[in-house]
Amino acid sequence: MTSTPPAAEQPVKPLDPPMTPLAIGGIALWAVAGVVLWIADAPTSWLWICVAGVISGIPGWLTMRVHDRNRARRLSA
Repeated sequence: MTSTPPAAEQPVKPLDPPMTPLAIGGIALWAVAGVVLWIADAPTSWLWICVAGVISGIPGWLTMRVHDRNRARRLSA
């Protein structure tokens, strides 16, 4: 039985997807959940959790915009 040497492995490139749509999607999900809970007359504390999710998502969205801008620079270089 002869063994063949392993093929030269290509280095694996890290994933670098655009992140802004994910941040906006997260904010939108919190907003939709808040509206659904508001319509369903849920406890007020649940609504405030959704508000906190939307508000805390805004700095994340801004950070992802910077990330995507730097990503575009990296890809064009």
